[in-house]
Amino acid sequence: MGNLTGIKYIANETARKTDTGKASVEFINSEVVEKVRNFHKSFPEYKVTPLHSLDELSKQLGVSNIWVKDESYRFGLNAFKVLGGSYAVGNYLAEKLNVDISELSFEKLRSNEVKEKLGSHYFCNSN
Repeated sequence: MGNLTGIKYIANETARKTDTGKASVEFINSEVVEKVRNFHKSFPEYKVTPLHSLDELSKQLGVSNIWVKDESYRFGLNAFKVLGGSYAVGNYLAEKLNVDISELSFEKLRSNEVKEKLGSHYFCNSN
């Protein structure tokens, strides 16, 4: 545990570690980022996430800027986790349709054509 001017923190030293001891980010690249962004932009409720500057905290910590993404109203669900969940569901359905997720949009997923191909699927959150 560390301590920085009264703020206590714990660093997760084992997150996404490889055999070399370094964090692995091989699962993500610019192509994947673009697919994720485009998939979410196809949702009618999509809006760019606002950033808020934490000026007083950045002064206290001696850094030039600290910005926080405000995900509190993401898709009307008050949570940022919906992005990962919706993309995971989109990938699952793309796989079932034997297409790349870049070929799917929210509107296409709602189409009769897709409904006929997929049949009924149910997704639930255990929270």
